[in-house]
Amino acid sequence: MGIRLIGGPPPSEDAFSGTESTGRVLVLDRDATVRTTVETLITLAGCQVRGAQTPAEAVPLVRSWQPELILLEGSVPSGETVIAIRALRETAKWLIPIVLVGGASIEAEGLLDVLVTGYLPTPFDARELFAVLSRYVSCRRSSGR
Repeated sequence: MGIRLIGGPPPSEDAFSGTESTGRVLVLDRDATVRTTVETLITLAGCQVRGAQTPAEAVPLVRSWQPELILLEGSVPSGETVIAIRALRETAKWLIPIVLVGGASIEAEGLLDVLVTGYLPTPFDARELFAVLSRYVSCRRSSGR
């Protein structure tokens, strides 16, 4: 399928805190199995990862943990997804890239370009996820790379 990137170039490493990348990724997905699988892949890529099931769980994590990237499940009904993105955007002051995973209804409604930084259609493979990670965060693999 491929990754659809929206907007300009990715933020620089010091765009958020003036220091080097922390490799922090927040995964927001209602499905615990999918969330755990994505978290495992992100960990294998060498990033730090935390997961949340709902926006109510994610917003405090954005405030306290300050991720550099948010991966947001887009298969929930579009109204809920838009509310989640707006809450995350308000909390993150538009500085943290949000990549929508799935969410064809959001794309069809033309909301994608104004709400999120990128789009990863489902199904996707590990290489596509790693490409998203490499665009927005610096992950530190223990071997390889």
